[in-house]
Amino acid sequence: ELAVLRGRDGRFNFQSPSGKAKAKKAAAGSGPAISARDIKVSDVSIRFEDRAMGGEPLITQVEELELSVEKWLPGKTTPVKVSGQLAGGRASLDGSVGPIAGDRFPVDLQALLDDLDIAAIAPYLEHYAGLKADKGRLQLNSRVRGEKQTEVSLKGRLALEDGRVQLEGRRSEERRVGKE
Repeated sequence: ELAVLRGRDGRFNFQSPSGKAKAKKAAAGSGPAISARDIKVSDVSIRFEDRAMGGEPLITQVEELELSVEKWLPGKTTPVKVSGQLAGGRASLDGSVGPIAGDRFPVDLQALLDDLDIAAIAPYLEHYAGLKADKGRLQLNSRVRGEKQTEVSLKGRLALEDGRVQLEGRRSEERRVGKE
């Protein structure tokens, strides 16, 4: 099992506290030049602990993770494919990430979620989108783009089955939505 941690400061345990200095050093060509091609990881479990949301840490478990990285070079954009079991459903990301530098974490990904238990991501929906959700199954097909963890855009299709969501300041509505 792999442990991934996002600290209270929003940094992941694989980001250095001085990311800007390391990025400048890598760009200047000092130190060893490390690159990798065709990285593949199969059937891995990840425990994600998120302390950046305030309050008690949020724990998310990903099972049967598949990861593919075509080419990784420090300071460059990296093509990635990730899929796995998440919150009772299936999730996948396909696109590019990086380069990571300081508080920048650029992403351009196609995100697919199939039959995800919305309660598992409810704190994120409330924090980032102002939506309160306590039940339902989520379907998502969206392009995710952004450079900072707090500045991400999604454009695509979203469906909620047997769910209940509430926009901040509005009365809760329960709707039954059939699958397409």
